[in-house]
Amino acid sequence: MYEMRAEFDPDVTGSVENATNSLALLWHVIAKDDSGMALCGQQLVQTVHAGLLVGGHASTERCCSPCLAAVRATMQAEAV
Repeated sequence: MYEMRAEFDPDVTGSVENATNSLALLWHVIAKDDSGMALCGQQLVQTVHAGLLVGGHASTERCCSPCLAAVRATMQAEAV
C-alpha cells in the first residue's frame, strides 16, 4: 500500500506565505524506502498541517500526475 502526503500547491497557492489566503493542496505518493521523497522525485519538506486537512480548509486539491504514473507502472509490472 502507498501513503500520500499533501503539500501546498505552488501552481495555485504561489508561495507558502500565501497559503493562508487560498489553500490549494497537491497530493504526492510517498516513496516506500524514503518517507521524505515523493515517487516523482520531489523532496517533501513543506507538509501541510494535519488540522487543515481534517478541517477541510483547502479550496482545491489535486494529485501529482508523475507520482500516480509511477504507481500505475509499478502495479502494471506486478500484474504481469
